[in-house]
Amino acid sequence: MIIGLMYAAGTSLCWSVLALFIKKALVFTDSGTIVAFRMLFAFSFLALYYGTKSFKNKATRHEIKSALFPIPWLIILAGGLLSINYWGFVKGVSLSSASHAQITIQTGPLFLFLIGLVYFKEKVFLSQIIGSLLAVLGFVFFYKDQVHLLGSETNVLLGTQWIILAGITWAFFSMIHKIKSKTHSPQIINMIIYFISTIALMSIAPYTKIQTWTLSNWLLLAFLGLNTLVAYGFFGEALKRAPASLVSLIITANPMLTLIFIKLGKVFNIGWIPKEPLGAMGVLGAFCVTLGVIFAVVCKTNFGLKIISKK
Repeated sequence: MIIGLMYAAGTSLCWSVLALFIKKALVFTDSGTIVAFRMLFAFSFLALYYGTKSFKNKATRHEIKSALFPIPWLIILAGGLLSINYWGFVKGVSLSSASHAQITIQTGPLFLFLIGLVYFKEKVFLSQIIGSLLAVLGFVFFYKDQVHLLGSETNVLLGTQWIILAGITWAFFSMIHKIKSKTHSPQIINMIIYFISTIALMSIAPYTKIQTWTLSNWLLLAFLGLNTLVAYGFFGEALKRAPASLVSLIITANPMLTLIFIKLGKVFNIGWIPKEPLGAMGVLGAFCVTLGVIFAVVCKTNFGLKIISKK
């Protein structure tokens, strides 16, 4: 279990810096090109790894064939959902800020919690109801703070809508991934999903200004691709090795890590960290969102009270 929690911590760290580097990449290219490149990088690496391994290992060849022929329709759907998730998140970052995206994307775990209630008929606890309401209140506080400091309610609202769409699609993607991981290797599932997403995203990416990219631009895109590969690789292994509640608890902390990095960037004038406005109401909102999501996703208690719930 300890190894699983270490994988979860690695995922949280990867996601905590993701929006910061995406914000830097948006200076020299468009959101479509970024997401297409990230998917292509992640798929190419896994395809090369499993392609090489399958030559030496008969069991690996059999495992890949069982997942590919035919490709389950749920995995095809998951590839489409992840494509929308990536596109929506980057669009949200471009229209608002990295910190706003990191806080708002926490709608993903909340939607996953709701899916559990509706689809898996999970029991509802009072702590989860309180957590959901606290998270909603936190979203309102943080949104108001961003509108005030960024000075464009239209952009922040549109960015919020894109990120909420990304959160919804991530929730359904996670549900499918958890279902299919019971019968297939998480990394082989990721490879197939990356392939589907690569085809979908590369067909619509505009590839603007790619001819003007410098070496540092290419290295930044490579880092974003590596972030995708490592984060989702760790995420799949964490779910496989540790309780989902503990994995969720660790991953939910990543927005607070993002805010800490932004604060450190201001204090020490670190060039690669974007300077983003964040007021007292925003900090309070971020705290409420993080604590609310933890209560909604992880904590399961009625505090000694009786409530009506599904069984």
